[in-house]
Amino acid sequence: MVSLFRVNYDLWAPDPSFVEIVERLRAGCPEFMAWWREHGVSASVSGETHLMHVGRGPLDFRYSTFKANDDPRLKLSIYVEKS
Repeated sequence: MVSLFRVNYDLWAPDPSFVEIVERLRAGCPEFMAWWREHGVSASVSGETHLMHVGRGPLDFRYSTFKANDDPRLKLSIYVEKS
């Protein structure tokens, strides 16, 4: 999970809100610093997720995520409900 966060942190490092999140994680999670020092970077580009809908109950989706070539801060995620 930390490696997924780092992808966005590296894009937005000057943003004070990201710095604040890192500081809060350092203070609240002893393991966080060890994971943060590893400098792992990964991106979940596809997979499955499960959501609980108030009216329909549990829903299962497959998703794929694509980054914009011109702006790495932008991404498109497509979710398709599993049948």
